[in-house]
Amino acid sequence: LIPDVAIYTIMARFTVGVTALLILEAQLRRGVATEWIDVTCAGAIIFGYVGWLCPAVMGADKESVSYYMVFGTIFMMSANLFFTFKFNVSIVTSAIILVILYIVNYFVPSTLIYKMVFGTFYISCFTFTSYLNW
Repeated sequence: LIPDVAIYTIMARFTVGVTALLILEAQLRRGVATEWIDVTCAGAIIFGYVGWLCPAVMGADKESVSYYMVFGTIFMMSANLFFTFKFNVSIVTSAIILVILYIVNYFVPSTLIYKMVFGTFYISCFTFTSYLNW
């Protein structure tokens, strides 16, 4: 969708993924409590999202970037649906992603209607996935 920055988003994904795996491996070898492993995983979701979003926003085709942003909700949903985080960890993780989505949505050039529709979609995803995790 945004080929001019694809290599950077791919490199960011690998960097965050490898870093998260190395930190998790070190935590497991040291016998760290599972709460800290959850925090590491939650951090990996957030940094994975930021690492994906920063290069994507720099793409030349701003319209494609605005449509591509809908995939950001996948990161929010993963904190609630794919992990067994405690409720407060999943809410904080999802809320951070939600705030980042709103900040970027403010700066991406698009119509007010577009921003309102996507904003409503973000809130709906946050509410629904948080409810499922509750």
